[in-house]
Amino acid sequence: SYSGHRIDLEIAASVTVSRPNKIHIERHGLGFGQMFYYNGKTLTLFNPAEKVYASEAAPGTIEDMFHFARDTYGISVPASDLLYSDSFTLLMQELTCAVLIGKEMIGEVQCYHLLFCRPGVDFQIWIADSGPPLVYKYLVTDTATPELLAFATVMREWNLAPSVSETLFEFTPPAGVEKIIFLEAY
Repeated sequence: SYSGHRIDLEIAASVTVSRPNKIHIERHGLGFGQMFYYNGKTLTLFNPAEKVYASEAAPGTIEDMFHFARDTYGISVPASDLLYSDSFTLLMQELTCAVLIGKEMIGEVQCYHLLFCRPGVDFQIWIADSGPPLVYKYLVTDTATPELLAFATVMREWNLAPSVSETLFEFTPPAGVEKIIFLEAY
């Protein structure tokens, strides 16, 4: 039992985005592996270890798909707000504070460390101080909970012009895989 102790879990992910309506995510962690496909029409989650997948029609943009997945099925993707086409406007809504903490290293990259506060949530973001203003770390804290639940995302190996096949966003079930249904959120 871990009662009373904080436990942090690490999940590694590879994310490929093709705007306005395609995304592929592979997530792996302790006893966990999942592939997420969205092609502008269909959202599919595939769990290779369990040999199951669920697929459902979804709205036509990345933003609408994320809202649909969260509101209908309770599926959230940490740091998904950074994948919106206008993430700046989204993140700046209802700000109560904005602070430049200073400069810090995230891996080998010197970054500006910024803190932003909104009702119920604080988020910190580390953005490269030179070159393209890429995000290298993102930390969101739910200040509405006594536990101050937080999700941290560290980003690296940015590729702003990947060469990817359109098939990356299409799911083809492997042999021996069972289709199941998404459970709706309550």
